[in-house]
Amino acid sequence: MPFLSKKENNELMRKDYRFIKWFVWTFFCIFCLPLICFAASPSPRRNISFETRWGYYVMDSSKFEESVFGRKYGILGGVKVNLELPKQFLQIGIGSGYMREHEPFYYLYNIPLEATINIRLKFSPEQVIVPYIGGGADYSYFKQYDTHQDPNAPVTTLSLHNHRSGYHFNAGFQLLLNRLSPKAAQQFDRKFGVNATYLTFEARYTDLTNFDSLKVNETDLSGWFYYMGLLFEF
Repeated sequence: MPFLSKKENNELMRKDYRFIKWFVWTFFCIFCLPLICFAASPSPRRNISFETRWGYYVMDSSKFEESVFGRKYGILGGVKVNLELPKQFLQIGIGSGYMREHEPFYYLYNIPLEATINIRLKFSPEQVIVPYIGGGADYSYFKQYDTHQDPNAPVTTLSLHNHRSGYHFNAGFQLLLNRLSPKAAQQFDRKFGVNATYLTFEARYTDLTNFDSLKVNETDLSGWFYYMGLLFEF
């Protein structure tokens, strides 16, 4: 399995860290600052939503299954912020996540970034179930530590910093929680400016096979992501 030299690996790390810092700063300035400034005061809808999510990432690669005791999935959590166009029919959002999986001889740290467009079949503000479909672009930065043990040789550890880019398709539905307790929803709106709260269920397939041939290794982060989340509309 080919690995980068230490100099090439460090240079790749610097480039990836610069990209991640730029992404996080842009994410904060465009989405989070308006949300922080205006969320506390009750006012008309601002067409911004914030989502937290957690779920299982089931990888296509057999490399992960072989390294983690026959388990092909990892636990992935993340956040996402959306701009909702008029009538909340179209959502344009960016998000990030974090996955950390480790076993005695294998460690994987994954930071996925995404830009997504969702089409929501929402026809009424009081609609209980809102189905949606979408897709978008992905970038995934990861660290991998792989320890090889040979009884006749010293223990060796291979360290790799790399990234993948690609695309995803997703589908799911959102369950409106305001209908369960309208009075509590009104108080939540007055106190925090949250107009609606949804419980989200989504299935997503991500293809992350786009990479520079000089950086190739056996790790393939493509796979299915099944998650549940809470979405707050402001």
